[in-house]
Amino acid sequence: MRECPPKFQVVSLPRNGLPACHHHSPLKSQMLQHRKQGKPPERVATLSTALTSPTKHTRKRLPNASASALWGFNVYHSPELDQEELDQLQRRRLLHEKLQLERERIMQLNASTAEQKRVAQRLDYTKYLYYASKYGPLNALLYCCTDYPGRVYELLVQRTARVLQHWATHCMSELKCHARFHVSRATVAMILDTAVATRLAVHTQHHHAHKLRMRIFYRVQYRVFSAWRTETERGKLITLKFKRAMASTVASRFATWKDLVATRNMVRQGKLCQASVKVFQRALYNRFWHWKNTVEKTKLVRARFTQVCSRRTGDCWQRWRNFAVFAGACKPQATTVQRVWKGHRVRVHLHRRNCAATKIQARVRGILARGYTARLRERMQTAEVKLRFHLRKDMVHRHEAVLNEARAAIDAENSRHALELQAIHCAREVAKRDATDALSKLLGNAYRAILKEKIAVLKAEWGMDSKRATAKATQEVIEEAEATASDRERLAFRQLHGMPPAMCPRCLTGLPHPTCPHACGESAAERMQRQTQWIRDMLHDQAMALAALDTRPISYAERYRVLAKTNET
Repeated sequence: MRECPPKFQVVSLPRNGLPACHHHSPLKSQMLQHRKQGKPPERVATLSTALTSPTKHTRKRLPNASASALWGFNVYHSPELDQEELDQLQRRRLLHEKLQLERERIMQLNASTAEQKRVAQRLDYTKYLYYASKYGPLNALLYCCTDYPGRVYELLVQRTARVLQHWATHCMSELKCHARFHVSRATVAMILDTAVATRLAVHTQHHHAHKLRMRIFYRVQYRVFSAWRTETERGKLITLKFKRAMASTVASRFATWKDLVATRNMVRQGKLCQASVKVFQRALYNRFWHWKNTVEKTKLVRARFTQVCSRRTGDCWQRWRNFAVFAGACKPQATTVQRVWKGHRVRVHLHRRNCAATKIQARVRGILARGYTARLRERMQTAEVKLRFHLRKDMVHRHEAVLNEARAAIDAENSRHALELQAIHCAREVAKRDATDALSKLLGNAYRAILKEKIAVLKAEWGMDSKRATAKATQEVIEEAEATASDRERLAFRQLHGMPPAMCPRCLTGLPHPTCPHACGESAAERMQRQTQWIRDMLHDQAMALAALDTRPISYAERYRVLAKTNET
C-alpha cells in the first residue's frame, strides 16, 4: 500500500468512479494530517465477509466504520483479500463436506456391522430355540456368558454326544468281557459239579444214608417236641387256674373295701356304732392275712412248677445228648461222615483248579476280544467317515439341483415379466391414445359418456367448477382405460405364453416360486434384491442342513450296513 502525500495530488479513479482506498482521498488526507496517530483505523467488512464474524486470529486489518461517511456507501475494495476470503470459505466448505461424507460413511459402516450382528444373533437364537426345544433350556451361566448361545449349545451337544459314544463303546466291551467270563465259569462249574455228584452218589450210595439219618433225627425230634408240648400245655393250665384264684381274691377284697367305705359314711352320719366298725375292721384284717397267705402259697407252687419244668427240660436235653453220643459212636454213620468230608475236599480241590483254568481262559479270551474290538472300532469309524462323506455328497448334489432350479426359475420369470411389462406398456399407450382421441372428438362416444357422468358426479359431490371437474374426470377416464387395457393384456399374454409359477394375490405379479418374497409396487432393483436375498437364505438353510448332517449321530445299524457292503466288495 502506497503512502499518502501531505499535499493535494491528482488521484486516478477506478472504473466505478470511486477512489480505491479512503487514504487516497485528498479531502480525507487533509483532515487527518494534523491529528494525532492513535489506534489504526478499522475497516468495514465487505459483502463477502459481512455474514462472518471477525475472528481472533485473522491477519487482516478490520475496516473503519466511518469510511463510508463521506460517500454514503462502502467504498472499500480489495480483490486480494476478497479472493483470500473466498478461498478460505471454499476450503472450509470442502472440509465440511469431506467430514460429513466421512461421518456418513462411518455411520453406514456401524449400521451395517450392527445389522450383520443382529442377523447373526437372530440365526444363532433360532439355532438355540431348536436345541432348547429338543434338549431343554441351556444353563444360565452358559447362556449369559456369550452373545451367541446357539453356538455354545451346539458345541455342548456335540461334545456330550462324542463323550457318550466313547463311553457306550467302552462300557459295552467291558460288559461283554464280564459276561463271557461269568457264563463260561458257571457252565464249567455246573458240568463238573454234576459229574462229581453223580460219581459220588454211585460209589457211596449217599442218598440212602441221608434218608436213614433223616428218619432217625426226625423220630428223636418228634419225641422231644411232643414232651415239650405236653409240659407247656400243663403249665398253661396251672397258670390259668392261679390267675382265676387271684382275680377272685382281688374282687372280694375290693368288695370289702366298698363295705368299709360305706361303714365309715354310716359312722360319720351317726347311723352305726364304733364297735360294729371295729368288728368290720378286724374282719377286713383277717381277710387281708388270708389273701397274703394265699399269695405266698401261689408263689411257692409257681416256683415248684418252674423247677419241675426246668428238670423236665434238662431231662430232654440229656436224652438228646445221649442220642448224639450214640449216633457218634456208631461206625456206619462215622464212615458216611468221613466219605462226605473226603468228597467235599475233593470237590473243593477240583473247584479251585477249574477256577484257575477258567481265569486263564477268560484272560486269553479277553485279550483276543479287546484286539477284535479295537479293530472293529477302527473299521466302524472308517465306515462312519465314508457314510458321512456319501451323505454330504448326496445332499450337496440335491442342494445344487434345487439352487439351479431356483436360478433358472428366476431367470425365466424375469424374462417373462419383462416381456409382460413391455406388452402391458404398449397396451397402456394404445389405450391412452385411443381414450385421448375419443375424448378430443366432438361426437358422442363411450368415453365421452363416462366423462360426462364423472363430471356430473364431481360437480355434485365435490362442488368443483367445470374446468377442474373436466380435468379430473379426463384423468380418471384415461387411468381407467389404461388399467382395463393392462388387465386385458396381462390375461391375454399369460394365456398365450403360459401362466407364471406363482403370483401375488393382490397385484397379480408373477413370481418364480410361491416362497419367493415379494412386495407390491416394488421396483426392478428391489425385486432383484429380494430374489438375491431369497437365494442367500436358501444357501444359508442348506449350509445349516449340512452342519446338522455333520453333527447328526449315526446309528450302529447304518454303520454295520456300510461295513457289510464294504466286506462284500
